[in-house]
Amino acid sequence: MAGTGIDTGHLEELTGYLLRRATSRVMADFVQVAANHDLRPVPFSILLLVESNPGVRQGQVAEALAIKPANMVPLVNMLVERGLLRRRVGVEDRRSFELALTAAGRNVLQQCHAGIAAHEQRLFSVLSATERARLHDMLRRVIQSADNGDQQDL
Repeated sequence: MAGTGIDTGHLEELTGYLLRRATSRVMADFVQVAANHDLRPVPFSILLLVESNPGVRQGQVAEALAIKPANMVPLVNMLVERGLLRRRVGVEDRRSFELALTAAGRNVLQQCHAGIAAHEQRLFSVLSATERARLHDMLRRVIQSADNGDQQDL
């Protein structure tokens, strides 16, 4: 039963249903945490990848996040316009763009890190460190399996 007072029947046995419900709760909490910085999950993920990989090519970020290149362009444009990212023509490949955080982008991420850590702790404290590591491993395996099945990007 999902708290609505109705029998959810076989839904509670469907992994996809449970993942969707969990994702919905996690994203709703994340949006509240990141709302102070007007960041949604995908732009936040882009900033995190660029933080970890200064000078990364825009296409590499799109591939890592399973975002179609055509959908990546407006996301990066928005982050550049907000002054959080800097984009420059690639040094080695002039057909590509390299991304780097601006000082404002680093500042926003620094402010977000504590809130995101608290968000993760709040939602996943019901799991031990071992259970969390196992969950991460299992989810990565599901993602890998889906990627091997040539699933469509966002």
